[in-house]
Amino acid sequence: VLMSDVRCVVEAVVSTQSTGLAKSYSFAHASMSDTSKQCTNDNFKNGITNGNMWYKVFNGMQDWNYVDMDCFEVTIELGCCKYPSDPKSTFKNVWSDNFRSIFVFTAKAHQTIRGKVSSWDGSPILGVTINVEGIEKEITVRHPSGFYWRPLQPGVYNITASKTGYFPLTYKNVAVLEGESTVVNFILISRNQADGEGDNEKSGEEGKEEDQDRETNEDPKDSGGVKLIPTISLVFLQAIIPLMTILH
Repeated sequence: VLMSDVRCVVEAVVSTQSTGLAKSYSFAHASMSDTSKQCTNDNFKNGITNGNMWYKVFNGMQDWNYVDMDCFEVTIELGCCKYPSDPKSTFKNVWSDNFRSIFVFTAKAHQTIRGKVSSWDGSPILGVTINVEGIEKEITVRHPSGFYWRPLQPGVYNITASKTGYFPLTYKNVAVLEGESTVVNFILISRNQADGEGDNEKSGEEGKEEDQDRETNEDPKDSGGVKLIPTISLVFLQAIIPLMTILH
């Protein structure tokens, strides 16, 4: 779709995160955020809109990508005319108008939290849910090596990794800076493993550890990685500390 009139459509749910991505493109564009240059009958503040609010498409690829694959989609629509009368001139203008936006938007791929989720022996754990406090959308770790990636607007967040059968782990006050990627690695402790260790330590007791989330206020950017000294019982610390204290 090519012409001078432009719009940026956020396909995901309306949120600070998704609109932030769209605005990065719109504001860097030559005219996208200028409401006076929008298509007829369009009235999109800052040149952006939510796809579902604009018009509904059921069972579309965007919904599947967002809900099931954790993709944050933004559709860039470059005009109202599908078949411009002068394609050569139109393409030249489109490139000129969008050149800066393309690079600004691409750079947002680095404004994230990212890292790896593994067990105490370094084995990757798949199917882990990564939750950012205050944001409804969660993502799931699917990479075979346990890596995850999640775009975020600049700010300070509490990040939790959880999976059935493991103790959740929360890192508090994780800072995401403009244009930078923050590494947050997680080591999750299996509840079964913990119960087994508890039997050895409690000598005759039931050996059941009280279910409690592990939390830490350690700076996850310390030494380029995450300090793995969360608040957990001594029996867990005895197993973890000799193996590793900092992940890079």
